[in-house]
Amino acid sequence: MSKAYYQTIVNENLKILRELNELETASRAVMLQLGLEDKGSGLRAALLLQWLIRLYSHRVGESCLIKEIRRLLSEEN
Repeated sequence: MSKAYYQTIVNENLKILRELNELETASRAVMLQLGLEDKGSGLRAALLLQWLIRLYSHRVGESCLIKEIRRLLSEEN
């Protein structure tokens, strides 16, 4: 593969990295405006869990997910 090919990949990744930094900056600004504290790993874990639940819901269907959550909550009590 040519040097130009790898340079194109690097340039695209740099563009994505800049966009990611902009998103993180915007996220912090919104958190500040809402008066929320960024606890770091706690927020990241919550966002990851949210993403996983959305992915699972998309795969099995929202009604199946709700039934599963109700079942888990009833077992807990």
